[in-house]
Amino acid sequence: GFSDQAVLNPGAHREMTAFSVAAREGRLAVCQWLASAGAGADARRANAIGETPLSWAVTFGHGPVVTWLVEECGAFEDALRADCLGNTCFHVAALEGHLSILRYLFEKDQEEGSRGDINTDASGATAAGEGRRPPTPQRTARATAACAEGKEEPEGKDEEKELLGDGGF
Repeated sequence: GFSDQAVLNPGAHREMTAFSVAAREGRLAVCQWLASAGAGADARRANAIGETPLSWAVTFGHGPVVTWLVEECGAFEDALRADCLGNTCFHVAALEGHLSILRYLFEKDQEEGSRGDINTDASGATAAGEGRRPPTPQRTARATAACAEGKEEPEGKDEEKELLGDGGF
């Protein structure tokens, strides 16, 4: 059965709040209700590896949730914050092919006063140009495990096998 904690916070294993779960699943009405019910602070809460509700919505291409989090919850700064792998929401949107979200973030960056640093670190967009594979659920799981252990993301199959044993792909 489920523990009380699992029912109240289904993402407890990854420090995911209900807000993060709703954003990941694209449930805008749930996000809005949570904010109105007093959980608004969770709209910007990052877990131990830097994932936020905004980063989840960007990863899974939920444009309406992205827009609402930025416009109504002031989450634009979260788009500039890198996760433990050095990826920002800009990088993730580019890697996942979410062009409308990427355009929106760039337009918002211009409105906010361009910071000029969204593509200059050696993560996401830069890494894609260096031949690294884009994130997949399996890669994300491996990267999460690596971050939790304080290791860098595995680059090749040999390093992946070393980190994960024979469970790599």
